[in-house]
Amino acid sequence: ALFTKWFGTVKPKPIPNVSYALFALRDSLTVGTSFLAPPVASRYVQKELGVSRQVADFACQMTLPCMVQFISTPIHLVSLDLYNREGATVKERVALVKKNYWGSAWGRVFRTLPGFGLGGVINRNIRVKLNVWTGNTR
Repeated sequence: ALFTKWFGTVKPKPIPNVSYALFALRDSLTVGTSFLAPPVASRYVQKELGVSRQVADFACQMTLPCMVQFISTPIHLVSLDLYNREGATVKERVALVKKNYWGSAWGRVFRTLPGFGLGGVINRNIRVKLNVWTGNTR
């Protein structure tokens, strides 16, 4: 919400509830594909493609959070547009999304990759090693 106000193209004002809801949906998609989906997808990749667990875990953790950005970018752009252009029509919003989609999507992918891709891999490896070290093998 603060970034929306700080970098908005209009004088700061209250953020519409629908923008908050869209931001929550966007963030839920990223979190879901960063923490919940990789283990599930990894098992599928191992079974269907015959890939080792280590390779499947790494590939799923690095790709899924980035791939979802191509789905969540329009949600992000519409949410910002609802704040910046209060009276815009659906047609105008679609035009804005089309205009800004690829640059925004790739920007979001490259922003997501270090934290949720590489960070997720490192987090999992540390967690597994700590569990082995402490004897927590559940």
